[in-house]
Amino acid sequence: LFRTSQGKFLRREATGQVAYSDTNGEEAAWTVHLASVPTIHLRSSATRRYVALDGGELRETKDVPWGPDAVVTLEETEGQYALRAANHAYLDQSGKLADDFSESSLYSLILRGNRVGFQALNGNYLSAGGPTNSLAARKDKLSRDALYWLEPSRPQVALTSVATGCS
Repeated sequence: LFRTSQGKFLRREATGQVAYSDTNGEEAAWTVHLASVPTIHLRSSATRRYVALDGGELRETKDVPWGPDAVVTLEETEGQYALRAANHAYLDQSGKLADDFSESSLYSLILRGNRVGFQALNGNYLSAGGPTNSLAARKDKLSRDALYWLEPSRPQVALTSVATGCS
């Protein structure tokens, strides 16, 4: 954790005391545990678009996070997180959605101000790319296009006519 105003890293000493340091070593490494509702909207810091399930992939496609396809679930496992799409599939580092959880579905959260990056086990960061703007762990540096805002998923209601079956 970096304190911008002092230009120093927060660290824990062997005695258990918390202090600030000029260097970013192992004693300055922290695990993040999110204490929030696990269903969220992911909004790209680069495109300002929301991630949604589209064509069997998670893509940065929505201007407004409307509908169940725009809800992503974060699942915590031993200090790391898995992303689940609206179809309950896990996003692995290659960008594929898998029905079953695996090690390649785990990401470490990297905090940068009020945004978060997802670092896969291969060291790359989750970002959108390609012709469909689909998510995969493809960036080797944590740049603006690999940072996201985590926004709470708000309750949504869709009304369907009993007579016509139309929304």
